[in-house]
Amino acid sequence: DWTADAIPGAQVVAAPDGARSLRVASTSPDGITQRLATIEQPAVSQPGYALVGRIRHRGVVGDGYLEMWSHFSDGGRYFSRTLGRGRLAALRGDADWREFELPFFLQGASPPSKIELNLVLPGEGEVWLGPARLVPFGPAAAGSGTADWWSDHHGGWIGAIGGSLLGALGAIVGVLAALGRGRTFVLAAVYGALVSGVVVFAVGAYAWWNGQSYGVWYPLVLIGLLCAVIDGALIPSVRRRYEEVELRRISARDAQPSAP
Repeated sequence: DWTADAIPGAQVVAAPDGARSLRVASTSPDGITQRLATIEQPAVSQPGYALVGRIRHRGVVGDGYLEMWSHFSDGGRYFSRTLGRGRLAALRGDADWREFELPFFLQGASPPSKIELNLVLPGEGEVWLGPARLVPFGPAAAGSGTADWWSDHHGGWIGAIGGSLLGALGAIVGVLAALGRGRTFVLAAVYGALVSGVVVFAVGAYAWWNGQSYGVWYPLVLIGLLCAVIDGALIPSVRRRYEEVELRRISARDAQPSAP
């Protein structure tokens, strides 16, 4: 529950259910990032946990969000953000009271040493937060369709690895095509990447529609879109390059004097 001096500049007001809610407003077009709560040595266990509560907002410009930072004793810090759908929906425009959820899966790691809850507004807007609770989060919650397939941290790794593989493939294709070699491999790789990009993009679109968080659907959509667009654009130029090489070979062969 919120107290009167919980956040400097914020107001504690009554919520419809009689509980106290915290009102935070941004009057600047540059927005705000406001720390809402800090939980030291939270009592959480495997397989995960979530901050849940109720929220409403009015006149929010852009995509605002709640974010939960989990700090670990080894120095690692990872976040979950409401940039998805359903309980993980972004704060945009006007919305009446609804549930929000910020989950995190430990995946075998030790419990965090500290959890922080922040509110981020990219521009002007008002947000009301009801009482927030830290609750266990695991397979039972995942069955409700709101659990993420992976954490935002792992989503970052997926994006980095996918982007690196795409860049390496592009370099190999560019070198082989310029040399006029490896035609079968290059065309198979380009067409395969195109099909894979479409599939990955479709999976990302499904993740967005299914209410997955930003850290899940965004890397999939981005990698899939890049694969489809880049490889789709490469195919005509790669085919032309190999056709030019083949024509040169034919011309060179025809130009050779025939044996007497």
